[in-house]
Amino acid sequence: MTTTLVNLELIADWLKENVCPHLQYKRPNDDNNDGTYNYQLVNPDVHIMYIPPKDILPEKKYAAPSILVQYDNNKNFPKERKGLINIRLGFSIWNPGLHTQDKYERNAEGYRDVLNFVQYVEDALIKEELIGPIRIRLEDGIETGPIKEQGVIADFYPYWFAYLTFTGEFGKTSIHKKYDHLL
Repeated sequence: MTTTLVNLELIADWLKENVCPHLQYKRPNDDNNDGTYNYQLVNPDVHIMYIPPKDILPEKKYAAPSILVQYDNNKNFPKERKGLINIRLGFSIWNPGLHTQDKYERNAEGYRDVLNFVQYVEDALIKEELIGPIRIRLEDGIETGPIKEQGVIADFYPYWFAYLTFTGEFGKTSIHKKYDHLL
């Protein structure tokens, strides 16, 4: 049976296996307070529904860089034996500036990383079109943009956030116990 949770896990697993291994972004050293902004390059992490708070986030998982897989809603069509799920992917990047071998230069160019991150995932979705039993409904469009707060692009320097939404279509099994004896 296809459920919302199964669909979210399928999409998260697809991202972990087919997208994130091909990308590397800066992961902050949260214990560093000296202004040098030490970091390491890592593949983005993937979370479902919510990013765990820092105090319960497992050591090998991180909030940035990451993709957050959420669903806005489902719509089921029992007679057609199909369902639609509206997915929202949230992207987070940490980038305080340009790191070179010998120095660090603070800038506000991190938005470039998050926009490239979103574009890479959008291209991957278009090329894939099927994630397990979920068909990406390209005919409904894919929407992207920066995260906004009260209608304004959110500014959480040195963190950068964006989103991507799409609709997935999947088959549903119908259970008609009332009629089983007639089949």
